[in-house]
Amino acid sequence: MNRSPSCGPSILSARVIPGGSHGCAPIQSRIGHDGLDPRKRDSTAPRRRRGGAASPNLLTRSRRTTASPDRTFTVWTLGRSKEPAFALPAGYRIYAIGDVHGRDDLLGDVFDRIDADLRGHHARHAIEVYLGDYVDRGPRSRDVIDRLLARARHRDTVFLKGNHETFLLDFISDPQVLRSWRQWGGLETLMSYGLRPSLNPDDAELAALSAALRMAVPDSHYAFFEAMVPFFTLGGYYFAHAGIRPGVPLTRQVEQDLLWIRDEFLEWEAPYEKMIVHGHTAVMEPEFRRNRINIDTGAYATGRLTCLMIENDTAFVL
Repeated sequence: MNRSPSCGPSILSARVIPGGSHGCAPIQSRIGHDGLDPRKRDSTAPRRRRGGAASPNLLTRSRRTTASPDRTFTVWTLGRSKEPAFALPAGYRIYAIGDVHGRDDLLGDVFDRIDADLRGHHARHAIEVYLGDYVDRGPRSRDVIDRLLARARHRDTVFLKGNHETFLLDFISDPQVLRSWRQWGGLETLMSYGLRPSLNPDDAELAALSAALRMAVPDSHYAFFEAMVPFFTLGGYYFAHAGIRPGVPLTRQVEQDLLWIRDEFLEWEAPYEKMIVHGHTAVMEPEFRRNRINIDTGAYATGRLTCLMIENDTAFVL
């Protein structure tokens, strides 16, 4: 169901919400779990720029120590430039969450961080945008979907489609899909739904597993998968699982690219119409570029599920 963020809790569908100014204020990012963020940062603290060759990132990186000597955090600052700053409409706040991949435990931690942030910093319209790839690799894909469904009952949420969700749905109609899907964490997803696949199933077992999964997936999960959307945009930000096709207007992007694109998007350095927030390609820490922000930090392997908070023209990692 399509509902405005100003309405009550709902699963929001892909849509464009007009608004958002293009000022020249900086985007700032804080990474770490020290309880500090730009809204509480001491603006008089000295900042030291990292030496060496110029980074391809427009954002410069600096580090300072908080009041406690053993607690530090990293700040990225987008300086003034000829390019427009990206902003959300006044009154809106977005929490964007990277690829979960079956890590229900980390998802619960992210919920706690979001709830604590909202208690400390009220927002008129808070929207949680999940960037897809909820299943595979990690051990508790089914629990992840259950947790997201419960969350959507009392929060404004947007669930983007990831390429891994397509494997699950395709396998139900085509058992041979598992021959490739198992390389990308499909066996873990089957086990989370109570199935016990062998490491190298033959055709008969593939057919049996496909039929069993069809019965094991609850109706509520089918509804969740059917309601996923390929993109979401608000103000100066555009959210997609993998990225966008460079040179193609945002209004003409196709789902195949939004779910699967990689090198062409990652290597493009010119500005896009909006700031693109994406996952799909795992990095060791959130990656802030002049035209995109990557928040897939490989949760299933690293234990780090990234949540990016965006408000006005400021973005930082909770």
